[in-house]
Amino acid sequence: MSFLENLICKNVRPDRDQLAQQLISTQLQLKAAQDTVFQAQQETAARQNLLGACENRVKLLLDSSDKDKKELLTSLDSTNKALADATSENSALKSVIQTLKDNKQTVGILDLFPQESRSKIASYYTKYPFADITYAGRTVPNNPDKPFSCSLQAYLQAGIGTPEAKNVVKAANAYVVDVAKEKNLANYHRASDISLARVKSYVGRMYYKYQYDQDTVKVGEFWRFFVEVLKAREKYGIGDDCDGWAVVIYVLARTAGVPKECIRFVGGIARNSEGHATNNYFASDLRWRHLNSTNAYSSEFDVLDCPLLDDSKDQLGINKQDIWFSADEENAWSTAPIQLGSRPQEHPSHQRRKLPKILHNIEIRMRC
Repeated sequence: MSFLENLICKNVRPDRDQLAQQLISTQLQLKAAQDTVFQAQQETAARQNLLGACENRVKLLLDSSDKDKKELLTSLDSTNKALADATSENSALKSVIQTLKDNKQTVGILDLFPQESRSKIASYYTKYPFADITYAGRTVPNNPDKPFSCSLQAYLQAGIGTPEAKNVVKAANAYVVDVAKEKNLANYHRASDISLARVKSYVGRMYYKYQYDQDTVKVGEFWRFFVEVLKAREKYGIGDDCDGWAVVIYVLARTAGVPKECIRFVGGIARNSEGHATNNYFASDLRWRHLNSTNAYSSEFDVLDCPLLDDSKDQLGINKQDIWFSADEENAWSTAPIQLGSRPQEHPSHQRRKLPKILHNIEIRMRC
């Protein structure tokens, strides 16, 4: 029996609170009914719009010539095929992409590159002789008389995937998988371009400051690990020179998911005749480009606008014949050995009166 029936038939006299509660309940039911009607009206309008679009499509087909009909149907078939291909590709890559996104892995992205990119990259990986490269300019902490050597790969490995690196990549919105999703890119090589540009521009805005080692640590040449460069800048405002920033960009790019096969740490003699450490990157146009370690990009840019390796106008770029070494976190390459304490005359091809600072504590041993 309803509330009103109880009220009339049983001569029940409800108190004021009951009446108030019943009024509120009735108002809520009325509001829900009004919302349902409004939603139904919206859905009806949407269906009418869709029906109108379908009618227009049918009318267009009926009014078209046989040739136009064939072109329209061919276009529709092509669209459906593209959609089917995209759906198939998405199904094949979905689990891989999700795993990479969830774990923010730094390996595996290369498998999502176009086949042409993967084939071209593979040809470069064994193009030059492998070498073991060590830097002997560090000492045991608080013991300057106890130097030790460290492989170049150790400098590059040390920061990849660390919390400090992940924080920077996240702040730069630069994870490759996230970029691909944001830009709706099926070409992960192109997503890698954008990711690297975001990392580079973020470092330029938030961290970059060029300072000579002589001014910061009172040593002519002193290589720092990624976290040392970052923390020195964050906590004390201390900058670094070319090798430090080249390490920073390499570590952040790899943490973001840029494949190691695409980015190198490179050392040699720049076109301005100075020793230089920098980064070379294999871009989605299938050409190596110079991403100069000491260029502070303050806003987002396109790596496809960076100079090619043979661009003579790029004074901080290194000609191929003047590259002393290059490396990723697993391998290193060189064309000639260098011993610690080498003299300029031992490298006659460069005809220099003195070796650049960057080579003072470098040793290169060619692998058999």
